[in-house]
This record gives sequence, structure tokens and C-alpha cells, in this order.
Amino acid sequence: MENSLFYNHVEVNEKNENIIRQLEEYAKNNSNEQIYVINAPLGENKYSYSYQENAIVILSPKHKIIFFDFKNNEEQFEEYYEDFIEDFIEDLSSLSDKFKYKEYIGRPRKWKEELTVTESLSGFSNIESLLATHAISNELKRKNELLISLIIGSINNIEKIGVETPKTLLEKVRNNIILFDGQQTRFMYKEFDKKSVSIQGLSGTGKTELLLHKLKELYASQDDLKIFFYMP
Repeated sequence: MENSLFYNHVEVNEKNENIIRQLEEYAKNNSNEQIYVINAPLGENKYSYSYQENAIVILSPKHKIIFFDFKNNEEQFEEYYEDFIEDFIEDLSSLSDKFKYKEYIGRPRKWKEELTVTESLSGFSNIESLLATHAISNELKRKNELLISLIIGSINNIEKIGVETPKTLLEKVRNNIILFDGQQTRFMYKEFDKKSVSIQGLSGTGKTELLLHKLKELYASQDDLKIFFYMP
């Protein structure tokens, strides 16, 4: 069974295989940490970078967003990093009017400095050390969750959840930031080789929201798609 706390959206190759496997093992051994491995923002097929096969982006709510370079080409990697951030900020601007992320997250220059970092293979020892080096405070964790939710296409109503860290258990439940887990993210972005897929879950677990995100992903990825609803 695939790890529900780990999601990889990058083609595994000889350059990145060791680190991706270490990240998967880390997620397996740390039962309360979600790990996403990507090389472009999820949710749109418009993102493509010439350097992305030489880099990955590690997303984890408790750690800075880590841009990792496997080729050690500083100039090209810096261009990739800046293009990724620029595209993300552009999408953030388009979503801001409806979901009001921008006014809660703050200026891009500030969160870019606080919550993103670049690393390369030349200085790498192991995943535990890498993540420990870039662990963040609880105060920044909530802002990081919001950024990650946008990057992976898990949109939240920010007016309801707020950006301040909840103080009480009731606030934590009411203001929960929903991050898709590995299985949900795979459902959204994976191409299935079978005609029917079932979504199961108790009332209130997000089945309808997940389906809407899947429909949006299908609609955005195909020009001539037709979607039919059947109500038995």
C-alpha cells in the first residue's frame, strides 16, 4: 500500500532516486509529517521548466520549502528557482481576489525569505539533517501550510480558517487547513488505466471537494473534454 503521507510527482531517475527514496522512508517513519516532492506547481499543465529534470522541490509543513539542485549549475538553477516563484506569485495574485490568500500570507519578498531555501547535492549528507536544518517555528508553520496548499492545488477558504495559529482545540478543529494527503493527491493528478474509480469516506471527509478538484484538473488538461453527471 502506498504511503498516504508521501506524494511524489517527479520522474525518478539516477540523479534523484536516492533522495526521493530517503524522503519516502522519512515520511513512513514520521507518522505526522506529510512530504510532497514536485518540480513544478501542481494543478496546471502550463508549467514547464528547462531545468526541472535536474531539480526537485520538497514540501513539508514543518520545514522550509526546499529547492534542491542535482546538477550544481548555479546559474540555471537560480533561473529555475526564480521562475517557479514568479509563476507561483502570479497564480497567487489571480486567486487573491476570491480566496484572499495574499493579504494573509503577506508580501512575497518576506515569505520567500522566511520559507524558501535552495540546496545542492554537493552539500547533502542525509534527509534527516537536511530537514532538521530547515525546520521552522510553529508561528511560521501555518503560513507554510497555506503556501503548500496552493502549490499542490488544495484550495482553502482563508477567511474561515484564518492565518493565526489556533490556540484552543476547538479553534484547531474549526480552523483546520486541509492539505491533500498522498492518496488524495495521487487521485487528483494520476492518469488511471481503468474506466471507473470509486471514492469512499465518511460524511464530511471531503469526497465532493476532492471530486471537484479532479474534475477541474481533467477540464484544464484536455481541450475537448466532456463531463457527464449521473444521478441515480
